[in-house]
Amino acid sequence: ILYPALKQVVNEAEWMIFEPRQTRARGLIVCADRGNGKTSLAHLIHKRYSDYDCSDAPSVLKISMSGTRDARSVYGRIMEELGSPARISHRLSDRELLVQRLLRDVNCKMLILDEVQDILQGSEREQWRALEGIKLLMNELKVNILAFGTDRAAQGFRSDPHLAARFTEFPMPSWKPDTVLANFLATYERMLPLRKPSNLCAQD
Repeated sequence: ILYPALKQVVNEAEWMIFEPRQTRARGLIVCADRGNGKTSLAHLIHKRYSDYDCSDAPSVLKISMSGTRDARSVYGRIMEELGSPARISHRLSDRELLVQRLLRDVNCKMLILDEVQDILQGSEREQWRALEGIKLLMNELKVNILAFGTDRAAQGFRSDPHLAARFTEFPMPSWKPDTVLANFLATYERMLPLRKPSNLCAQD
């Protein structure tokens, strides 16, 4: 159900996918409390543009940042998503070159990073190494980044002045009892196979 805040993120994501490649790639960090639909939104956008076999159309790649501690891990997850499992023998430079080639082959225009707040769980050096992998892809391939995480998610990106200048933060609003919630519940109720109306959008 595309309620206003969700629609705003989807519209911005589609613009990031179809806009001409810029000299400097940009990013958007969507921040919200847990359980506010961030991962579902990431899946929605990814599902629309995950046909890697159609080289004429732009594609979107999605990975989770949970447990990533360096660029090597980031590249490994991209390779797994594209069906090219990383080998232990691969050096960091090998993975860099292979990931760049794979992303060019599938015409990747945007990379979705989920659970980006997990970067902060590593040491300062580990955070720097993970962010370096993201920055390289933005610099070399001009790939835009759409990141999802909790309110702490943007902290990691602010620690790097180059990334801080490229990323815009979009805080997803929490639900409150207003017409937006009422309209959402009314739409949700129409989608459910209920025998009798539950009147979910009523004031009480």
